[in-house]
Amino acid sequence: YPSAPHTPPFDKSRMPFGVDGAGRSIRDLETAVIVEGYMDAIQAHQAGFTNVVAQMGTAMTEAQLKKIAPRWAKRIVLALDADAAGQSATLRGLEVARETLQADYSGRLSVDIRILAIPGAKDPDDLIRETPEQWAQLVANATPVADYVIAVETGALPANASLQEREAVARRVLPILIASESDLYKKDSLQKLAQKLHIAERDLLLWADEQQRIAAAKAPRGTPEARPNTSTGKTSSDDGDGTSSETLTKPLFALPVQEAELEKYTLRMLFHRPELFYQVNRKFRELAADHPDLAQGPLADLSPEDFSRSDYRTLMLALRSALDQDEMEVVDYVRAQVDPRLQQIVDSLEVTDVSALQAKINHRMLADLAASIKHHGRAIAVADQDAETIEKALRLRKQRVVRDRQEIGFLQADTQLSEDETTDQPTFDRLIHLYNLAERRIDAELQRQAQFLRQF
Repeated sequence: YPSAPHTPPFDKSRMPFGVDGAGRSIRDLETAVIVEGYMDAIQAHQAGFTNVVAQMGTAMTEAQLKKIAPRWAKRIVLALDADAAGQSATLRGLEVARETLQADYSGRLSVDIRILAIPGAKDPDDLIRETPEQWAQLVANATPVADYVIAVETGALPANASLQEREAVARRVLPILIASESDLYKKDSLQKLAQKLHIAERDLLLWADEQQRIAAAKAPRGTPEARPNTSTGKTSSDDGDGTSSETLTKPLFALPVQEAELEKYTLRMLFHRPELFYQVNRKFRELAADHPDLAQGPLADLSPEDFSRSDYRTLMLALRSALDQDEMEVVDYVRAQVDPRLQQIVDSLEVTDVSALQAKINHRMLADLAASIKHHGRAIAVADQDAETIEKALRLRKQRVVRDRQEIGFLQADTQLSEDETTDQPTFDRLIHLYNLAERRIDAELQRQAQFLRQF
């Protein structure tokens, strides 16, 4: 009963209102509609919509959801109030549902979650009383959860939102997007989010993977995230940068692993030999040559924006600050400046010449490595290392050029759709031409670098 007090025999947090009368319909239809208020549920049952239940208390709880899904319902429709408070309640409910209704340890949802948005910000009670036939249509055509979350979260962004603001939205939305069972729907959702936020899909994939690995590393043993993979028998392990080096199940996406390793390698070499930072920037200036727009734009000095991972961006910023002072060793200065949680990553970036060269020759036997160094000499090994670092930095910059050009394309498409006459469309064309030119020059240099590296 709605007004019944919370007592040991009757725990509101564990029981959806109306579940006793809705259970059979939910099982038959495999769909449960969750409303916010008791009167919403009562009105729905009076109109013949008997698969409707209401959350008890101020918010949906895990225990309430488990009463109906996934054992009865394969589809959950959240039909909360359409005002600002209702939107907030819907987002909270979605988070509870995501954490509760994971079918397996990969984080995929065991049910299809939809959102029912009522036109005119009406309550379900009012709509069902006035036009019950419209209620049935709205339930049948409820919005997929990913579409709803993307619309709500991106709709609150200002027109000139910074990259940090857009990244924050992406990181809030990604857990919902990656929980989808359908890879096709997941990819479609990522494309929509990329378009809305003007962020490349590649970056969204990297952030999603980063969040998944961090969550797995933080999960205590015995929780779903920390349990062994039943197909491999493996559990999570630390790769030295503070995150799990092996996800506990198959990756949620075909992640660009080579690109992630490219960022790690470049940062590692810059930490090991900071003077390479100046050599890389000198190469960028050579490529810009007589084109000042290139030197100030797509071929400017290496910066935190060249890295996708937020922790790597933070360390790159600290590295640049360390190079501007001469009181402390570079690594010592970085350690003193960064958050203690990043110290493990700094540890993993400190390598020796032998370690780097060993990785380059695919971890051959140490005896072979020693013979190689003795045969070629340390000077040649270092020159090889310098050239390879520059080559990796060029590839890293090419990724950013492609990413930035895609964002310019997003902006151009937005202005064309809005038919904004005040926007200078030729400016977009000039920028795209500039980034195309930068990519061509980088590609030409990469070919030359490849020929040089083949000599070793």
